[in-house]
Amino acid sequence: MKSVLFVVSLFIAGPLLADPTHCPIPEMDKDTAEVLQLRREKTFDHCLSCQGERCELKAWPADENSQKLAHMCRIFFCTPIKRPRSAFAPEIRDMQGEFHFTYEINRKGRADNFVITTYSGDIDLKEAKQWAQALYKRRKYEPVTIGDNTYVITNLAGSSRVKGDVSVRFGNP
Repeated sequence: MKSVLFVVSLFIAGPLLADPTHCPIPEMDKDTAEVLQLRREKTFDHCLSCQGERCELKAWPADENSQKLAHMCRIFFCTPIKRPRSAFAPEIRDMQGEFHFTYEINRKGRADNFVITTYSGDIDLKEAKQWAQALYKRRKYEPVTIGDNTYVITNLAGSSRVKGDVSVRFGNP
């Protein structure tokens, strides 16, 4: 019952993410992951476009019903099952900046292949990549396995803003 409530609350909760490649942040519990595996099998062709064992979340039109479907696909295929309780800044200093990046979920269920697409402010390209990895690398995703095949999800995106003393923001001593 708890699993079903989690899925329903994620489906209808809050504003829908505008970018179809941004994944939900909350983690799901093990029971929910098992329920979602059944949903994945039924929605695999509907949600993903694959070439071999590399898949992309499908792009959806901007209308409200399509965005609800896109949100459902993000929940089923890229919600973490484990998220670190804290992330540690690669370098402790007072900074402001924003960066956007792409990444993929590999066959082991880990975020991988980070590419910084834009960055601004005090943060440079190297720091942006370190930050993206610090924020996502320790997340664990349920690998996308359908039948005997395990797939890589390739077109995912993330972003973050860094503002102020990062040692305070991320709980470092």
